[in-house]
Amino acid sequence: MYVMNVSFGVAGRCGAHATSEMTSETIRNLDQVNILRIPFNKVIKTLIISQKQRGGRMERRLLNGDELAAATNELNGWAAHGTLLKKSVKFANFAEALAYVNRLSELAEAADHHPDITFGWGYADIALTTHDRGGITDVDISLARQIDEL
Repeated sequence: MYVMNVSFGVAGRCGAHATSEMTSETIRNLDQVNILRIPFNKVIKTLIISQKQRGGRMERRLLNGDELAAATNELNGWAAHGTLLKKSVKFANFAEALAYVNRLSELAEAADHHPDITFGWGYADIALTTHDRGGITDVDISLARQIDEL
């Protein structure tokens, strides 16, 4: 379940906060959020839309070998290594690698799912796993898809 804090002005007063749990019902009513023109983080909106497209909440279920093979075939440069889903990305310099990691961290925070990231001059190595499930789940695949869009 996602929780979203949204800041907007009410009757001329700024700084009012609304908290909305992102349930399947809320996701189905995403159009109502757009109609209200509540400004919310692009990353959150992207995650909500991706959840809506897949029919709601992820299961956090370990993927079997066939599911994992099918999922990694749809991803760009990701490979399963035991309980980890890994990707290496190359860059021209340190600044580009750092900028990429910073953008990736926004996605991870929004998803409340945090990869292990190692980066340095010209590279970033990413490893995803769902620790409490002991391996790769739909949550990891979903975040990998988001990372591929960076």
